[in-house]
Amino acid sequence: MESRLFLVRHGEVEAPDSIRYSNGDRPLSDVGAEQISLLARELKKHGVKPAQILHSPLLRAVQTATIISDTVESHLHSWDLLADDISPARWGTELAPYFAEKSSPDTGGIMLVGHEPNLLGLIAAATAISPYAIDFSRGTLVELTISALSPSVRGRIKTVISSAWVDLTKLQQRVCN
Repeated sequence: MESRLFLVRHGEVEAPDSIRYSNGDRPLSDVGAEQISLLARELKKHGVKPAQILHSPLLRAVQTATIISDTVESHLHSWDLLADDISPARWGTELAPYFAEKSSPDTGGIMLVGHEPNLLGLIAAATAISPYAIDFSRGTLVELTISALSPSVRGRIKTVISSAWVDLTKLQQRVCN
């Protein structure tokens, strides 16, 4: 049975190169919050409602997940593993319990909200696509169709909504109004 896995990199952050914030305290910028709001509205428009949204405990990922959850009405759960470096070989083992509990074709799948390089590593491991071939900039969503979790995660990319698309949508809205 195939399952849906949505991966979202957090939105743009306040002062990304500044030492003003520690890594865990860096919040979304106003642009990042709007970027994720636009993404969340697009997901809702297309009926995307993950059974559960797992997010990194770092502030920018919590904010990103909360914006999406509030819009699509999904349950949130903090998952410390999303803030750590994880080897691609461990993803299947770590994800298996969540898929067993919360994912079936009719539940809407699971969403992970986190950071690069972790999520990009998961995409590369699952699809055998070079991570350099994927634009996983801040605010990007990649939907995978997962066909296996053991012995390793295997799947294919079904949908990509890049932050460039979100920026273009925002620009079009401004021009049209």
